[in-house]
Amino acid sequence: MGALLGTVGIISMLFTIGALIRPEPLKKLFKENTRTKIALTFGLGGFILFAIGIGITPNQTTAPQTTAPTTVANNVPQDPASQIKAIVGNVLQGQTNQSNEPKLRSVDVEPDPAVKGGWDVTVEFNGDNNLSNGLTKDGLESETADVFIAVYTSGQKIETATVTGYLPLTDKYGNTSDGMVYRATLTTDDASQINWSLDKATLELQILPGVWDLDYVNPAFE
Repeated sequence: MGALLGTVGIISMLFTIGALIRPEPLKKLFKENTRTKIALTFGLGGFILFAIGIGITPNQTTAPQTTAPTTVANNVPQDPASQIKAIVGNVLQGQTNQSNEPKLRSVDVEPDPAVKGGWDVTVEFNGDNNLSNGLTKDGLESETADVFIAVYTSGQKIETATVTGYLPLTDKYGNTSDGMVYRATLTTDDASQINWSLDKATLELQILPGVWDLDYVNPAFE
């Protein structure tokens, strides 16, 4: 709006100058007195419009533009081995219900020596003690299954995954320490045949325990 008023004001002032200089075309259009009045009227009006236009013209100074920095997701590992470790860590979060130990003991991811681009995963975790040996075993199997689901649906080429569960064990002398109570292994040959799109409960309770190789189970759970 300010620019428009300023432009009209400039045109009016130019018309005034023309009228005062009295070029031939204007001499023919207006009489002497009329021309002078028109010149003064347009001149004053043009000056007022020009002043108003200058007053309301917004500051056109362009603020320096800043380019938003590219957002890089924090704590998202880029290499496959670190991604697998992070996935397992997300599954085994928190602490055990009895001794308050971290659920995740260790996770090791190594290139498979026989398959290029393949990975062998070894996971150890601390299990929860429940009201009975049967319920404790169910919990160990459930967490073992969760690890298998996570690594074999990670998008990485997993050749072998071994998961070992630990619990506090008391020996005959009364000494308590963490001991291995459950270990299972799932290879890519079996994993490739599993329908991973099934619901989690079906995979945990029905499919995986019947497919993985049970390497060890504490006699108390048999």
